[in-house]
Amino acid sequence: MENPMLLKKPYLFRFAAVTPAALAIVFSSFSQAAAAQQPSPAAPAATAPHGSHAASVLNGLSDDLQNLSHSIEPSVVKIFATGLAPVSADNEQTSFLAQQRMVGSGAVMDARGYILTNAHVVQHARALSVLVSDVSGAAPASDGNRSEPPSSALPARIIGMDVLTDLAVIKVDRSGLAALKFGDSDRTHPGELVLAFGSPLGLQDSVSLGVVSAVNRQLDPDSPLVYIQTDAAINPGNSGGPLIDMQGDLVGINSMIESHSGGNEGVGFSIPSNTAKIVYEQLIKYGHTRRGSIGILPTNLTPTLAKGLGLARDSGVLIEDVLPDSPAAQAGLKIGDILTTLNEKPLRDTRQLAVRMFRQRPGEVVQLGVLRGTDTNTVSVTVTESKRDAASLIDASRAEDYVVPRLGVLAVPIQGDLAQSIGPQREPGGLLVVARTFGTSSAEVDLKVGDILYYADRTKIDSLDTLKNFMLTLKPGDSAVLQVERNTKLSFVPFKYEE
Repeated sequence: MENPMLLKKPYLFRFAAVTPAALAIVFSSFSQAAAAQQPSPAAPAATAPHGSHAASVLNGLSDDLQNLSHSIEPSVVKIFATGLAPVSADNEQTSFLAQQRMVGSGAVMDARGYILTNAHVVQHARALSVLVSDVSGAAPASDGNRSEPPSSALPARIIGMDVLTDLAVIKVDRSGLAALKFGDSDRTHPGELVLAFGSPLGLQDSVSLGVVSAVNRQLDPDSPLVYIQTDAAINPGNSGGPLIDMQGDLVGINSMIESHSGGNEGVGFSIPSNTAKIVYEQLIKYGHTRRGSIGILPTNLTPTLAKGLGLARDSGVLIEDVLPDSPAAQAGLKIGDILTTLNEKPLRDTRQLAVRMFRQRPGEVVQLGVLRGTDTNTVSVTVTESKRDAASLIDASRAEDYVVPRLGVLAVPIQGDLAQSIGPQREPGGLLVVARTFGTSSAEVDLKVGDILYYADRTKIDSLDTLKNFMLTLKPGDSAVLQVERNTKLSFVPFKYEE
């Protein structure tokens, strides 16, 4: 991330990029550490006998890794992004925005210039450029500034991004690029050798070797996302780079690390390729992801629930609610049903159900094993597209267009899909506050993220321009009142404008 974003303890960092300030601190620390750890004179280390079988095996492995790295490097790019982004303070992400420059990595997945990366690398980009290696693997000459794009960098545009999975697709107008192939992450196993590529700390064309430490690692019990854990070195700037298996296939997109220092400590996480492939294909086709839903509210079945409801078993997935007119309702599912399998695979709990359903595309049909009373049946349910969340409807690359400088907010008009996503309002229209900004003259205005602005004094706020023009009429010392909907309640927010 722009500055490492603390997700939870122990410290889990999602790196959107490495910033110039971070580079200065990191390299200064490296220099001091290197000076303090200069080796003292010692007897030369013993050398292995030349021509030994062990040396031959190691040399063969080294040659194979070199050849594999050389073949992958042309498909790895360095990404430069500039824009307004949330800042971090005291290891917490805030709702305040500031201008930041970011550096990340990406993987070329189509010779026509389509690149897969992390959403947090490009999410807030107003200007975006990519440094691409030529097909021989040679990187264009850099001007030496690791956080500024060189003249050879290509302009890029965002095709689509998915904040939930932290994936994005961008494109450069160049054909004939060396593209990677998606591997099958379900066939990846602990102990398998992998290579992590990218631009850690802004250093382009870097590769590190490691093993798969774990698969299907769920970091948030409330999220359906799972990750590949690896000890291959991942640092700020690696975000969006590919994790490659020994067949040269992409099995993951490097996304975050768990660390107490903010640097690599051998616990990195990559988004599995089978998840990335679904998102990649949908972003190219639709510009956004289409998530599947069948219209049920599941809960983990416990002995207490089973006893109280008189159920035949006391573990598994219990249906608490079935949404009216949903695919589940049309298929005949009912409250109190117990789901035992999904596509013939046993279901232990709601986590397992969420992880498997996450990969189901709208239009697909899933087979659910259902226990009702003492009878077990298989029910076919068609997956439909779930409603998009409000965050996914906001074009983060246009953040500067939404800023109201004199009020210190980033506000978005509530209309179209955003209005449907928000749901019922006290009155139609208005502006949704999605962030605060630093360095504004009205920093004391008591506005919060999620507020809906309806009136400024007696002026109806029907557009961003209306609010911006109203703020321009205020002189230092003038008072004004905003009418705000907050948590479904209307209230007045008075403030005094000060330069």
